[in-house]
Amino acid sequence: MLSLDGGMDLLAGGAVQGLLSYPFFDPVLTDRAFLTDPRTMARSFMIGGTFAGFIILCFGFLGIYGSMLGNCVNDGVCPESDLNGAILADVKAGKPFAVAKTMGETVLFLTAFIMILSSISTLDSTFTSTAKLLGPDMSGLWSWLNDIVTGKVSIRASTRGESIQKYMPLAMSEATDRHVWVGRLGMILMALIGTLPIMECPTQLSATTISGTVVMGLGAPIYMIGLLPDSWLWTRGTKRPLAFCTSFIFCAMMGICYQVRYSTKDCDGNLKYSYANVDFTPLTIGGGSYGMFLGTNVAGAMVSLVCWALFAKLDFCLFNEIPTLAEVNAAAAAKVKIYVADDQGAVSLIDAPGPAGESPASPGEIELLVTGSHL
Repeated sequence: MLSLDGGMDLLAGGAVQGLLSYPFFDPVLTDRAFLTDPRTMARSFMIGGTFAGFIILCFGFLGIYGSMLGNCVNDGVCPESDLNGAILADVKAGKPFAVAKTMGETVLFLTAFIMILSSISTLDSTFTSTAKLLGPDMSGLWSWLNDIVTGKVSIRASTRGESIQKYMPLAMSEATDRHVWVGRLGMILMALIGTLPIMECPTQLSATTISGTVVMGLGAPIYMIGLLPDSWLWTRGTKRPLAFCTSFIFCAMMGICYQVRYSTKDCDGNLKYSYANVDFTPLTIGGGSYGMFLGTNVAGAMVSLVCWALFAKLDFCLFNEIPTLAEVNAAAAAKVKIYVADDQGAVSLIDAPGPAGESPASPGEIELLVTGSHL
C-alpha cells in the first residue's frame, strides 16, 4: 500500500534530500558536472542517473525477495535448503550478500562486484574533494596564515580591498605541484582518520543517510539564486553573507543533533546517546519507521529557506555595509548601482550614471570605481 506507514516516508525523505541538499555537496555533482560543456554533461547525467536508478530499483527488489523467502522458510512453507547456506535472519532482513547467496554464485558475484564499485566511487569522491579543498581551494588561507605569522600583513589590513585578492581560492588551471602534494597529504590523512571509527565499531558504516540532513542548509542559498530573476535579488556587487552562513549553520546543527541522538549506535546496534536531551518527535510526519527522518529533512529545508530569505532581503545585517574593491568593480560592471563616498568617507550605493550624454559620473565617482578610494 502506498502510504507513509508503508515505506513512502523513506522515499519522500530521499526525494527531499535528492532535490534540496545532495546535489549541492556531493563531489560527483559539484565537481564532475563541469568536466565538459553543459549539454554533454546533461546527457551524461541523465544516462548515468537512469542507469543508477535502475540498479537501485533492482536492489530494492532483492530485499523484497529476501524478506519473502525468509518468512516462507521461517513459516515452514519453503525448505531450508532454499537458503543455500545463508543465515535466515540476514535473509529476512534483506541484507544484499545473504539474499544474493540464496540465488546462486552468479548473483552473489554480481552483487559483490556492484558493492565494490560503489565503495570505490565513494572513496574516489571523498579523496578528490579532500585534495581539491586542501590544495587549490584553501591555498589562499594557508598563504594568509603564513603572512600573519611572519608579520607580513595584519589581520585587518589583509581582509579588505585589493589585499584579499591574493588570498582567494585558486582555479584548478592555476594549481601547482605544491598544491598537488598538499592534496595528496590530505588524502592520506583522510584515509587514516576516516578508518579509526570503523576499527572501533563497523556499524559506523550504516550511517549513510544523515549527510544529506546535515548539509540541508546549502540548498536554499543556491537554488533560490538560480531560480529567481536578478531583479528579485540584491544588487549585484553587494553581499549578503549571513543569507548563506545562517542557513548552513542552523541546518548543520539540526543534522548533527539528529545524528547524535537518533542515528549513532554502539557495536551492539543500540543507540549510543539515547539519554541526550534532544527531541525531534514533534517533527515526525506519518507513523512509518522513517517519519522522523522525513520530518527532520522537511523542517531543515524550511529553516534553510527562511534563513536565506530573511537575510537576503535585509541589508542592515553584519558584514553587509562596507564593499571591497572586487564588489565595487562588480557593481560598476553591472551598470545598475555604484558605490560612492561622501566628504566624511561614508560609502553608499546609488543608481549608476546613465548612458553617454545622460548624467555622466562625477570625478569622485569615477575615482572610486577605478581605484577603490575611501574603502
